Amino acid sequence: MNIFIVTYPVPRNLKEIINQYKPNYLIAVDSAVSFVFDLGIKIDLAVGDFDSIEKRDVLKSLNTIELNVMKKETDTEYAILD
Repeated sequence: MNIFIVTYPVPRNLKEIINQYKPNYLIAVDSAVSFVFDLGIKIDLAVGDFDSIEKRDVLKSLNTIELNVMKKETDTEYAILD
C-alpha cells in the first residue's frame, strides 16, 4: 500500500508524482491542503491545526483531523506517527 503524506512546500510536479506512484491513500498536512485541493488531487485525510490555511471552506468536504494549535508535535509529525 502506498500512503503519501503531502506537506508544504508542495512539489511543483505533484500531479506527475501522483500519476507515477498511484498512492492508495493521500494525507495532506495543514497548508498543503489548499495546494493539493486546487490541483484537483483527491485528499483522503487532511491533518493539521489549519492555522495557516486561507480557504477553510475546503475542509468542509474533506475527512479531517483538526489538531489543537498548542501541541508538542508538529502537524507533519502527527500525520506520520498517528
